[in-house]
Amino acid sequence: ENPEKFGHEVLDELKAGQASIHSDLLLHGSDANHSDRRRCGLTLRYAAAEVQAGMGWNAKGVVARGLDSAGHWGNPPRPEAE
Repeated sequence: ENPEKFGHEVLDELKAGQASIHSDLLLHGSDANHSDRRRCGLTLRYAAAEVQAGMGWNAKGVVARGLDSAGHWGNPPRPEAE
């Protein structure tokens, strides 16, 4: 409605093959993709093992390091094949 209330716009045009790494709290967007290739997005969130996430996110959570002694995270087994 009024993007100016969030501060000034900063253009960061990326070339093919480049990536943008930023906080999910950053207000961001892009123009339509008119190429024949898909545009890919990846979201990674790190949290301490004792965190209890909402919206069912715990079920898909993977323990990256250490132990989840409280059992809050699903920590599905690693795939054994491609």
